[in-house]
Amino acid sequence: MRKLFVTLVKCAVLLVVVFGLLYAAVIYWDKIVGLFGKAKQLCAEKAACCCRREHDDYADWDE
Repeated sequence: MRKLFVTLVKCAVLLVVVFGLLYAAVIYWDKIVGLFGKAKQLCAEKAACCCRREHDDYADWDE
């Protein structure tokens, strides 16, 4: 009987934790998406900065 009770309590705690995480994700969804968007933008800026062609650096010298 005690094992059953302990198992039920563990399942209840697990459900509370899972639903708490889901609730937090729903409440802060806009901030989470904004964070990923900002990270994506930073990665794109770094890729654009380090992967330029050398020709682009001297394009204005032809004038």
